[in-house]
Amino acid sequence: MIISSHLLSLVEDLSTHLLILHRGKRLLFGRIDEVREQFADLAPDATLEEVFFRATESEPKSGSPFAQPVETQGG
Repeated sequence: MIISSHLLSLVEDLSTHLLILHRGKRLLFGRIDEVREQFADLAPDATLEEVFFRATESEPKSGSPFAQPVETQGG
């Protein structure tokens, strides 16, 4: 099942994996616990909303495996 939502608390309750897109690029992708580990300086029980805002504060570093273009149909 694929869920698309801006309600990250809903995503957290219903999903095991997460994909965050930012400006048309894949910013974060993986299991929710793996995504949280990318931001170890946040509390271990940080909400996905906290992770999202931290992740989108700045552009991914050059060469980051998370900064990949997202393929779209017809484009």
